[in-house]
Amino acid sequence: MKKTSSKQFYIQMIINIVMAGMFIVSIFFFVDVAQEIMVTYQLRQQLDLVKVQYQAVIDENEALKDQKGKLTDPEYVKNYARAGYMLSKEGEQIFFLPQPSNND
Repeated sequence: MKKTSSKQFYIQMIINIVMAGMFIVSIFFFVDVAQEIMVTYQLRQQLDLVKVQYQAVIDENEALKDQKGKLTDPEYVKNYARAGYMLSKEGEQIFFLPQPSNND
């Protein structure tokens, strides 16, 4: 009778050791999965930021293409130069008008 209880004790001990090992391995897997989830979350945040930056670049590119098209028109170039760089025609004078204040 002692042999069966001793045998059962060893079997129970082996089962406990195997279960403890499986528990430890499962903890490592859960930690690894949690790290992957965090990395995925960070990458998604970066992707959202890059998408916003990409859209800003596309919008700027469209504006530059539009301006490029306008710069082929000589009248637009003349008006742009006169307004932006205060160029005047011969004999023409430029006057600076005071800007309205926001206190009104």
